[in-house]
Amino acid sequence: MTLLVAAAAALSACSGETGGNPKPVETAGSTAAEQPGGPKIANPLDVSAYLGNPCDLTPLEKLSAAGYTEPGEPKTEDDVAKVLAGPSCHWSGAEPGVGMTVQVQTGNRDNGIGGVAGLEKAKQGRQLGFLEQTEDVGGYPAFFAGQSDRRATGSCGLAVGVADDLTFTVTSLGYQGAQDSCDNSVRVAGIVIDTLKGGA
Repeated sequence: MTLLVAAAAALSACSGETGGNPKPVETAGSTAAEQPGGPKIANPLDVSAYLGNPCDLTPLEKLSAAGYTEPGEPKTEDDVAKVLAGPSCHWSGAEPGVGMTVQVQTGNRDNGIGGVAGLEKAKQGRQLGFLEQTEDVGGYPAFFAGQSDRRATGSCGLAVGVADDLTFTVTSLGYQGAQDSCDNSVRVAGIVIDTLKGGA
């Protein structure tokens, strides 16, 4: 479960009193439409074109409304990207300590423990200390998640399932609180979904 621990660490968890309407994680078999291991993704999205430069998942012109005006820093060749979690891009905000990371969780996928099912297994096995389902993002299941719930301190991690075996995460750090940080994570996750759908 090392990979799940790495994914949990990458999430750097988000907060409680936030935007969206949190709801309990649905367990396997909770509805007839779901298979064991979490909700199935009816229309999976292909991330392959962005693995070489994950910063392209969030075009800078769209990030400017969130206060990010400088290009992000991609990480595709270090051990975290190549062996553990997956490729990522980090943006630094205008204020000290404020930042955001988008990561595609290919490490878990490639090792057979990816997707929403992997998140739920990590929570059940206590590699992931916090997992709370929230409103879908662009029609895809989303979860606030992390090693602990740090949303009230302005650190919000959001995982979104884009295939049965794949999630991406958005982690916002250094914000004013739960609402501020998680609103940013949800907004940026929406940009990623739009990009993957080929939207303008």
